[in-house]
Amino acid sequence: PCRALTGSCNCVSAGAMQGASRADSGDKALTEEDLAAESHWEKAVAVALGGACASTAYFTFCRLLQGDGSTAEDVVDLLHSAYTSAVAARGISALQRHKVFDIALPPRLARAGGPVVRMFCHSMGYFLADACLILLELSRGHSPKLWAGRLVHHAIQSTSNGLSIFRTSRPQETLAMRSGLCQAYFAEFSTIFLRLSSLARRSRSVQHRWTRALDWSLLVSFGLSRLVNFTFLIRCCLRAQPVFSPGLHALLLGIQGSAYVLNVGWFLKLARSCLRPSMRHVSLEC
Repeated sequence: PCRALTGSCNCVSAGAMQGASRADSGDKALTEEDLAAESHWEKAVAVALGGACASTAYFTFCRLLQGDGSTAEDVVDLLHSAYTSAVAARGISALQRHKVFDIALPPRLARAGGPVVRMFCHSMGYFLADACLILLELSRGHSPKLWAGRLVHHAIQSTSNGLSIFRTSRPQETLAMRSGLCQAYFAEFSTIFLRLSSLARRSRSVQHRWTRALDWSLLVSFGLSRLVNFTFLIRCCLRAQPVFSPGLHALLLGIQGSAYVLNVGWFLKLARSCLRPSMRHVSLEC
């Protein structure tokens, strides 16, 4: 799991800068005092809440679906993707120009009490809960679908979320991390179509033309939310180098670069699947 549009700080007209200033009015900058006031305990509770909700939803759907764990996983992941991509889209729509890196969340959305950071906490809980489920199944001698890839994804995603949520010693660094992670989370938009496609293929009542429409929707959304989006995200991260410690900046670029390479590979597989309907459906954990 590893969750944006266009912008530039280099050539901005005076009128646009004045408009940005008006947009910032009444919205104080993210300060050390803001971050010092954040309660790590409250954020940890939000992580636990996300995990509890995900676990409850999974076992509820399993019971309703008479033990069909695969379908329950798709439904819960669909709900997670819809929630996280909607919050990410809200954050992206509010992005503002920044003097150091291209764009950033307005401080009201970058603070722990805002919907974006709460979403990071809830989503981290979801990934940790899924990791626990996988480990539980493995301990019982069962091998869940794509379990190794899922564990790696959850470890990377939880690391990214944890740094953005709990690393609060430097305001500019925290703002850059939370802004970048918000952009990255728009990748979950394509997962909506991935899960819908998976559910449609399990249902005998869904017509073939609808599954084909979902496949093409997945391909288009994947290209926009993961390839185009991550290209701009990496650019923003490169420009934000002055606000990061060297080790953290290298780690974030490594994660983003690796995710981009994997996304290119998955995109090509999806494209072949769309162009050759007779091919086996592509299974992804992304």
